[in-house]
Amino acid sequence: MNINLEEYFDFDNMDNVYRERAITELAVFRSYDLEYVLKSLIYIVDIMREHEVIWGVGRGSSVSSLLLYMIGIHRID
Repeated sequence: MNINLEEYFDFDNMDNVYRERAITELAVFRSYDLEYVLKSLIYIVDIMREHEVIWGVGRGSSVSSLLLYMIGIHRID
């Protein structure tokens, strides 16, 4: 998947608090070599939206992630 995460999340057009948090989260994903997880989730959510598939809102520890909120995995920022 050739997804540029900086372009996808558009850090330059974020509120300063969100920008710092999102950049920190992305650095954590990268430090654990899990960038592919974000790219896979973006791909899956895009396909589900395209085909109007309904999915449940996220809960648990995923809700603490701003990046997953921005992808659309859950609705709580």
